[in-house]
Amino acid sequence: MDNKRYMLALALCMGVIIVWSYFVLPPPKPSGPGGARVPPATEAPGSDAKATLPAQPASAAEPSSVSEVPAKPSQSVAPREEAQDEAQKTVETSLYRIRIGNRGGRILGWELKTYLDDQGKPLQLVSIASPKLQRFPLDLEFDDPKLSERIRASLFVLDVSQIGQGQTRVSFRYSDGSGTTVSKTLLLSETSYVSQLEVQARSGAESLHPELVWGAGFGPETGLPPSSGDRNEITRLVSFHEGKVVRASRDDFKKTKVLDRTGPFLWAGIEDHYFAALVLPSQGAEVLRLRMDPVIEEGREKQFLSLAMRGPETRYQVYVGPKDRELMASLSLGIERIVDYGFFGSIAQALFFLLRAINRITGNWGFSIIILTFVIRLAFFPLTHKGSVSMRRTQEKMKKLQPRIESVKKKYRSLKKDMANRQKMNEEIMALYGKEGMNPMAGLTGCLPLLLQLPILWGFYNLLVNSIELRHAPFLLWISDLAKKDPYYVTPVIMGITMLVQQTLTGSSIPDPMQRRIMMFMPLMFTWFFKDLPSGLVLYWLVNNILGIGQQYLINAQVARESSRSTG
Repeated sequence: MDNKRYMLALALCMGVIIVWSYFVLPPPKPSGPGGARVPPATEAPGSDAKATLPAQPASAAEPSSVSEVPAKPSQSVAPREEAQDEAQKTVETSLYRIRIGNRGGRILGWELKTYLDDQGKPLQLVSIASPKLQRFPLDLEFDDPKLSERIRASLFVLDVSQIGQGQTRVSFRYSDGSGTTVSKTLLLSETSYVSQLEVQARSGAESLHPELVWGAGFGPETGLPPSSGDRNEITRLVSFHEGKVVRASRDDFKKTKVLDRTGPFLWAGIEDHYFAALVLPSQGAEVLRLRMDPVIEEGREKQFLSLAMRGPETRYQVYVGPKDRELMASLSLGIERIVDYGFFGSIAQALFFLLRAINRITGNWGFSIIILTFVIRLAFFPLTHKGSVSMRRTQEKMKKLQPRIESVKKKYRSLKKDMANRQKMNEEIMALYGKEGMNPMAGLTGCLPLLLQLPILWGFYNLLVNSIELRHAPFLLWISDLAKKDPYYVTPVIMGITMLVQQTLTGSSIPDPMQRRIMMFMPLMFTWFFKDLPSGLVLYWLVNNILGIGQQYLINAQVARESSRSTG
């Protein structure tokens, strides 16, 4: 009897233990060696998890045994999800090559395969300052600096998968097992510079809204002031606010290293002269934080810009590519206005349409510039010729009349210099003009055609300076890049010589010696000004001068024939 009672008590104890362990105790969390990632309960052990990324918050991925009991908030914690080892991968499309790392879930490199740097390698748009300042493109920065540091140091689970339709999905996932979960998913297109980005971050049941960063720095910039005025080395922060493109350069950070700007902003990012990285939140950004961080190297301070964007959104579009206005406009994202053709932008666009059409025939942007310059000069020839002939005739008459004007001035120079005598002198000079049938202001009419050409000239200038098509476009011989200055300053010097010849032909009949000296000084000044400008622009001005010399020669010959007939 005692044995039966003993066996019954033992059976009851075993039953209580089994029931308690099954219904009350939480299931043990499996872990791999060294803290390796734990597959979610929905994945079968050993299955390929690369093609799946949980669309629900990580707190929903609880084991099925727990779901049978009403879960308390303290139990809605995602299991720890972290990689065991640090790893890097490279993802390629036909347009770019991206290097990614699982420490911090970061973009370590972003190369444009169809654009080369000055060394002939694919253009790298992730700055050398990023590893130095520990701020990489598409980094996340939280309100809590300690959390930001912890996330940057964490080993994310990194998955790369092809999902069809020429798209590649890159996902980063991390969970500390205590309620903090962070995920980034980047959807890359095979044929577009636009990528889709989704960011999710939670602390327990609370959604976090970290800042999304691009920087520090951009492209091959050195962080130093541009050498020799090379505009290709200028980096700026850019945003679109209230219908306007707003830019910030290093000069805006003289008093402070951080600038906060309130939105909404439709897009924002960082640019250099020919390329840009722009982030477009699905509903706009509320706040932008602009920064300039220094790096001290070899006793010199190098300054690098970065931008952080904050908003309630978790979905973004990211454009990383060339500032090609036609390409950007085709995306229908409203980012094409980043290409600034200046005040006469519509004229510049029309000229670029002609320049591109000509280049389809010539296949050389340098020859295309020459032909378009000739077309512009030819279009204005009737107007400029008439005005220039009128001005030349007036100069010739003034030259003949100048001795008589000087005699009048000499007569009144010996008299007392007062307002009455000065007025008499002017009246006598005007009487001479009237007697000869001359209008002393007639010479200024020749300036009118030049004023009418200014919009064309300014539009063409902005076109040549801002068109990415001229970047690394060779012309002839030593000119291998029409977007950069002539390395040997040959074309600026020749341009100065042609301008001197043109001024000599134009100013030979100017009676005032002071005006002649000023005109002779202008070629020297223009040569100095043009020496560091893009060689494509210098080429345009050089050809324009040569055509101007030919036109001035015709004008001088015509006026000389008229003068000889009148004297004969």
